[in-house]
Amino acid sequence: MTFALSIRDYGAGISEENLKNLFVNFSNLSEHRLENPTGRGLGLSICKVLVEKMGGEVSVESTLGKGSTFTMTFKT
Repeated sequence: MTFALSIRDYGAGISEENLKNLFVNFSNLSEHRLENPTGRGLGLSICKVLVEKMGGEVSVESTLGKGSTFTMTFKT
């Protein structure tokens, strides 16, 4: 049995070329620097580490200009 939690936003979204850097420590995506110039790029990488330590997985689907959906899946 699996448990999945999805979080969706309708914000700026993430470009396809930046998805590969999304969970990298200290990666501040170019398309978000103006919106959040003080961000350090740690939140999503910390989230991914914690979810994986609990035996789960994190995935993301995003369309630039339309938003993103982050899904955390755990086996129970």
